[in-house]
Amino acid sequence: MKKKVLIAAGVIAAMLASAGAAVAATAVSSAPVTGKACVTASGQLRLTSKTGTCGTGQKATTVLAKGGPGTALGYAHILPGGAFDASRSYNVKASNVVSNRVGFTCFRGLGFTPHNGAVTLDYNGLFNGQLPQATLMMPAQPKLCGLTSAQAEVFTGLVTPGTNTPGAKLGFYIVFY
Repeated sequence: MKKKVLIAAGVIAAMLASAGAAVAATAVSSAPVTGKACVTASGQLRLTSKTGTCGTGQKATTVLAKGGPGTALGYAHILPGGAFDASRSYNVKASNVVSNRVGFTCFRGLGFTPHNGAVTLDYNGLFNGQLPQATLMMPAQPKLCGLTSAQAEVFTGLVTPGTNTPGAKLGFYIVFY
């Protein structure tokens, strides 16, 4: 039974990542918090109606919906070179992203207040023995982006051990919570 619950949890995570809108559509109110689903005896997951009614031998479960507690407020993909990738971004627009200095990207004017975040490099390989680095700064140091205010800042650079780290326009993903 424990294995089936773990399988169901994995299916739930995959479903939320790929079908957030479908889960949000099953929420009870216009401000989605959770979705209802059923786990079958074989570990399969199926979305239910607002009532969360499950068939015989199925177990009801609640899943986080897009916009619910614990979900991302927004995320963005910045391509290598600094271009904004709208197709892999949510609740962040190109106009929210400023990069006036190599290696420094600031986020401003977001339609939400980020409390925390995570940044992951969009990177493959080594650069002549240098190690790629990405650092999220909250609160931001907007002067490094040539701004007077910003909500968050990401520094990307190539680390050569024992020397100062120069900025580099490396691609990255950022998620705001």
